[in-house]
Amino acid sequence: MPITADQQIDTGYDFTARQVAVPHPVTGKKSGFFMNIRDDNDEIVGWTTERYGLVNHKDVISFADNAFAARDIDVERKIIVTEGGSKMRAVYNLKGEQFKAEIPEVGDLVGYTLTAQNSLDRSLKLAYALGIERLVCTNGMTTLEKEFDLTKKHSSQ
Repeated sequence: MPITADQQIDTGYDFTARQVAVPHPVTGKKSGFFMNIRDDNDEIVGWTTERYGLVNHKDVISFADNAFAARDIDVERKIIVTEGGSKMRAVYNLKGEQFKAEIPEVGDLVGYTLTAQNSLDRSLKLAYALGIERLVCTNGMTTLEKEFDLTKKHSSQ
């Protein structure tokens, strides 16, 4: 039986989620645990504690989109959403000759790539990573080498 990936490409990220308190199953009092629930279909996309600060995927995407637009930088964007919206990764390839470089010693052509990630289930930190990706390589491979990254723990602080 083949395994199929539960993912959406360039869709499935434009929703909001909210944290709903889960009462203690015996006492009914505050437990300190929350369900992260999608507002559009009421699906549970994660379990967290009161210390977890929820960041919606569309806000992560908007931040990057607005930064590129404000600087008039043309990008090619691919957004991958998995596990019913629990996880999101976005890859921005910067377009234009000013964002490419040739490494003559090995014959490689490299370009800048920004990767953004987020989760609603505690599995990924909120992160933006800027790196260099091989665009043309003598052996046909492409890889991403991180040069700079910014991560932030999901926190209600």
